Amino acid sequence: MIRLISGVYGAEDGMKRPKDGPFSLTDNEEARLVSRGVAEYVFDRTTLPAAPSRTESANAIRYDEGMTMKQLRGIADYLGLDTSKLRSKRDVVKLLDAHFASAGTGEEPPEEEDEPTEEEGDGEAGEVDPDAPDLGAEEPTV
Repeated sequence: MIRLISGVYGAEDGMKRPKDGPFSLTDNEEARLVSRGVAEYVFDRTTLPAAPSRTESANAIRYDEGMTMKQLRGIADYLGLDTSKLRSKRDVVKLLDAHFASAGTGEEPPEEEDEPTEEEGDGEAGEVDPDAPDLGAEEPTV
């Protein structure tokens, strides 16, 4: 199910506009409109089947870091997970992994400790890498 963001789409039952709300097309046609940036996926909870068990959800939902942040957040929102403080796709994937890992045990996922990012590196603060390029300012050319 998709919702138009901009433009007009000529469907079999008439013209569709952004103000018309969500509607369904074939999977390929929906994917084409979303990839062109004129529509977005919408999850209509009224048309979903009864909520599957947590273990069934783990088997049915596929995700990876190759997806967009919007897609990953959509999956997390669907599962009722808070992603408001997460800033990278890797963090959202870790949250989803922790959610599904705890699905079989029935316990809440553990709080993740902050790991050093690639920018922070593994070295001590103030330590200079002798192989790093000099990125200092150059003299202006006139």
